[in-house]
Amino acid sequence: MDFDIKKRDELSTSSLLVSVEQQSYETENYLKLTGTVYQRWMYKPKRNFYFRLFASGFLANSNRNILNQTRGSIALIYDGYNDYRYDEYFFSRQNQNLLFDDQVSLSNGGGFKTPVGGTNYAKVYSNNFAASLNASVDLPFSQPWFPLRAYFDLGTFSSSNGDKFTNNWMYNGGFSLNFSDIVAIHCPLIYSKDLGNSYKEGHKTFFSRLSFSINLHKLNFWEVENPGSD
Repeated sequence: MDFDIKKRDELSTSSLLVSVEQQSYETENYLKLTGTVYQRWMYKPKRNFYFRLFASGFLANSNRNILNQTRGSIALIYDGYNDYRYDEYFFSRQNQNLLFDDQVSLSNGGGFKTPVGGTNYAKVYSNNFAASLNASVDLPFSQPWFPLRAYFDLGTFSSSNGDKFTNNWMYNGGFSLNFSDIVAIHCPLIYSKDLGNSYKEGHKTFFSRLSFSINLHKLNFWEVENPGSD
């Protein structure tokens, strides 16, 4: 169940999405509440600041204390491996095609741009609570054919540690070529220690550390402007 509200004008865009999700499967069940806030501010013509705040937690979860990824786990790095609802189009879902295992989502999960691979997911998702802040800015010299942005992602996730939960923090930052959030290529340059170690373990060279995003939902071929409308 979703609640979605948007406000847009020439200088800014604001949106709020609140989702409640429930699943019962086999002998397990969960109830998850997720909120996402998006804000854009124009600081000069065709140059913007972008902020996205994401928070998600389980109101109930029979697998809350499980360290391994379970159905409904909250992912700070959202890719085909954890797109259990099949909300997006991914070239690789279960690491069956390593050529495309660097695709990440900008609209679901925590919005981090450093896919670490299935063996390291325990470090980037939670069965209890997670939150993130994604900030980016159009650089002053960027052009429509070269839409360069600087970005920084900061996130926290809660993991079980015996009888209690601990909060873990991580960040990454770098530059992106972002074509209206439809297609984007990301170049991560800085990382928190654990995230950087996991990422570099599977990405030995600079070019192998590039990731990308594709959001076909941003394309709407059925919207045709009515010439007679105001």
